[in-house]
Amino acid sequence: MPDVLKVGELLDRAAAHFPDPRDRDVLLAEFGLTELAGRRFGGRSGGQKRRATVAAAFAGDPERVLLDEPTTGLDVTARRGL
Repeated sequence: MPDVLKVGELLDRAAAHFPDPRDRDVLLAEFGLTELAGRRFGGRSGGQKRRATVAAAFAGDPERVLLDEPTTGLDVTARRGL
């Protein structure tokens, strides 16, 4: 993910590749990223970056998502939330 883009812009960029993407605001809320939407991805903590990248995986409203160790680097509370 490009560090210079904002979290909301990253989700918009991921969604642009799909014909019927999920609503950005819904994704931001579901992954606890609403307050980070206007902040640059590069300045986020490891857990915030992980949540943003997982949220981007759902931007295209897929039927299935295969994630390889999506909770690596997250603390226990963040793991449960994700």
